[in-house]
Amino acid sequence: DTPWSLYDNLVEKLKNGEQEQTVVNYIRIEENYVYNNLLRYSIFENAIENPAEKCKDIKVLLIGMNTRNFEFLKAVLHLGQMPGYHLNIMVLDAGANKEILWQKMPEVKDSCKVVGDAWYSIIYKENVSLDTCALETIVKEEFIDFNWAYVGMEDDLKNIGIAMRLNAVKYRAGQKNGYIIQVNVARKKFLDNYNSVIMKNIVPSGMFVDIYHYDFV
Repeated sequence: DTPWSLYDNLVEKLKNGEQEQTVVNYIRIEENYVYNNLLRYSIFENAIENPAEKCKDIKVLLIGMNTRNFEFLKAVLHLGQMPGYHLNIMVLDAGANKEILWQKMPEVKDSCKVVGDAWYSIIYKENVSLDTCALETIVKEEFIDFNWAYVGMEDDLKNIGIAMRLNAVKYRAGQKNGYIIQVNVARKKFLDNYNSVIMKNIVPSGMFVDIYHYDFV
């Protein structure tokens, strides 16, 4: 979260005359990186035609809720609300963070439909056991046609495992293209254990080399 306490401390130093001039720049590197990836692997390109509503559906699946995932959610909400598109988000949270999330974003509702302005809906499921088949069951029954997923849980092994499980659900449903699963992986060497066939549709992200050195789209 934005370190307001750090800012307050600097202001106090300024008041006490410890520094004549203080410049503070807060750059949300992760949020910028997320925006970049959402544009590079376009959430609009794989949007699903919805003739009944005369729009295209962007369906985003978010696995886990923490600071990084919160930045991803904010980025998707900002970017995905485009004229002619309906943004659908499902959050599967192993904990119970919905109230905390809504306190941080009081302007965001469960759903909003102002055509041409803000058109989105958020399904937030708490206390989902992501280590069991509950994950596959929910996705299969309620959100099988997602076109973007983001997995950012505890560690590389768990994240890759969940990404592959999501990929398997898609394959069993006969969907082998038209979606991206972005997975947070900190250690690049960890990816050497997986070949390109297994990693199809899975885009690793979150390594320091990526966050601080990437080609801006």
